[in-house]
Amino acid sequence: MTATDDDKRLRKAFWFTQDDLLANRQVRMTQQQRAVLEEKAKSFLISSSVLCAFVSVLLMSIVAKYDVVTLAGIFALVAFMGGMFIWLEYQNWREDINSDSIEVLCGPVFLEIREGARSRPTSYKLKIDSEIFTLTQAQLLALDHGRDYCVYYAPKTKTLFSVEEMPSLQEQAPQTLSQQRFGEHAQNYVTSQTHAKGADLDRLLEIAQPRPYWHVLDVATGGGHTALKFAPHVARVVASDLTPQMLKAAEAHITGKGVRNVEFKEARAEKLPFDSNSFDLVTCRIAPHHFDDVAGFVKEAARVARPGGLVLVQDQVMPEDPVVAGYVEAFEKLRDPSHNHALTETEWRASFAAAGLMLEHVETLAKSHSFEEWTTTQAMLPSTKACLEALVAGAPPAAVAWLQPRDFGTSEAAFVNVHIILAGRKSG
Repeated sequence: MTATDDDKRLRKAFWFTQDDLLANRQVRMTQQQRAVLEEKAKSFLISSSVLCAFVSVLLMSIVAKYDVVTLAGIFALVAFMGGMFIWLEYQNWREDINSDSIEVLCGPVFLEIREGARSRPTSYKLKIDSEIFTLTQAQLLALDHGRDYCVYYAPKTKTLFSVEEMPSLQEQAPQTLSQQRFGEHAQNYVTSQTHAKGADLDRLLEIAQPRPYWHVLDVATGGGHTALKFAPHVARVVASDLTPQMLKAAEAHITGKGVRNVEFKEARAEKLPFDSNSFDLVTCRIAPHHFDDVAGFVKEAARVARPGGLVLVQDQVMPEDPVVAGYVEAFEKLRDPSHNHALTETEWRASFAAAGLMLEHVETLAKSHSFEEWTTTQAMLPSTKACLEALVAGAPPAAVAWLQPRDFGTSEAAFVNVHIILAGRKSG
């Protein structure tokens, strides 16, 4: 997902404009934000007063056996204490409203879901530095756990005004995160059963129908499983990846099996360091959702494919409903912040068409995952795992139908993500 898309998503969730953000960067609020604070202060005053009156009446009904003087004393005490609390809190609102400045915190954000009880709804929290802010569900879904943001807020009431990715990281965040996380956990991806095995690998071989003289490029090779699958059937495979540690792990894995026709090359998917018309087949499996520019990758894959060559891609696919897609993608990003954006089938078809590739084959498949293995691959913290479980528990019906979670809360917990396989032919 591009930075522009991220900006739009944050603005929609937190209700701020570009003018608001520009003012907040100068550590001041806009008139529109001040008006929002005024409305929230009024709402607080009304709701708190009503609650205080309700508590007073409730207490009076409980102690109704006492005489009128005692009842009046209890009512006065409750009213005084409640009034003092309301007055002190309201002064915080007034201080924020009358202030000429706001505060800002920048750094990694940590998201938390606190499941509610019978009388207490589920709450959503953001922690940055030592501060904790309350979010709506939409705001939580608009953020990426562990990513660096700047948060602009009113200091007394902790009212969030605007949020943006830290400007210095915006352009490089997806690639940098991918390199960092995959570098740290490279060996886990080599041994991951999700990546190493599955009928989908055999399916790619069936669709491609490789020839012994072919030269193949495997983009974002990861643990090298796709390169290894095709190597016995072709003359040469080039396995490329953005992350040096991942390439080293893949090379050790492949050469350790006695395979000698695979070369290894560090490369960014959106800017492949190969001549045009070089490969009979270009593959990429379960990786494009990490890319900064998927359409750019498809164009590059088409460029390096020979006339008549095939581009074969497998990746996660999102539902067409943007609300459901947002929920499912938030689930993925919470585990792995380097997950950038998974396309819908419509978006994939458009990307292939824009690259001049004629689609010959499209299919979708549900790939089942053990929740334990899925969360272990990147050494997840227990708190993040608990948040993922809470997201599943609170998922809307359409998201449940897509993820198909089962046995959560046990060691057998599992779910599916839906994958798409596309094969496009280059003309010529």
